[in-house]
Amino acid sequence: MRLFITNCCTCLILLLSGACALHRVRYEGFIKNETARTETAKVIHGTIEESQPILERAQLPHNSRRQRYELEREAGRILRDQLGSQDYIVIGAVKGGGNALATPNTLKMALAKKAARYGGDVVLIFDAGMEERPYVYSTPSRSTTNVYGSAYRVGNYTYGRATAYTTHRPGRTYSGVHRFPYATGYVFKYVPGVEQERERISELSDADLERVLNEFDNMRSDEAITLDEMLTRWYDMIATAAKRRESTASVNE
Repeated sequence: MRLFITNCCTCLILLLSGACALHRVRYEGFIKNETARTETAKVIHGTIEESQPILERAQLPHNSRRQRYELEREAGRILRDQLGSQDYIVIGAVKGGGNALATPNTLKMALAKKAARYGGDVVLIFDAGMEERPYVYSTPSRSTTNVYGSAYRVGNYTYGRATAYTTHRPGRTYSGVHRFPYATGYVFKYVPGVEQERERISELSDADLERVLNEFDNMRSDEAITLDEMLTRWYDMIATAAKRRESTASVNE
């Protein structure tokens, strides 16, 4: 009974505060190309503690484009190691929270659903926890008065007697702590063979490496093409640059 009352009070407090949605989840796309929805996305817990410093170091202005690429690749490799395969690309990030009726598991399901909607296969959660907020809720007191009596008439006069009874029900105060889950994660897409293409980029000349990476940055923002179309064009560019490098090497020999 006490649990039922507590849950009812929780629901009432949430309704009064306007907290109707069980979860609120946002998606930020790093790749803007149209991507087909997946049936579901897996959720795993990981960390960015090792990769984040490397990624930050990659942004220092003294780095060449090749140095920045290799540092970014190393940071990505550490993240992808947690997925069990290097054939993944990160396509976005999800961030969300739940109200006091949500749980970490229901929030994970909401993150997975959002990621799948944008074509993600895996969500790597690297920041999650419970935010605690104390609450106090008081019900109003109530008073009820009932009158009981009798009356009789003698001639032109009416006589009677009445007694009033008042029942007072004091208000009650409920207090406790609401726990609100939150989580943030990266969304990955499985792309077989993509790690091989990363390796081919490392073998290109400095000029071709910069050209290929700049074109990738341009194409990944093009909402008019699909992710598959973008990757096909990009792979063709890498292949062309690789052949040019091989031809140059043959001539030099």
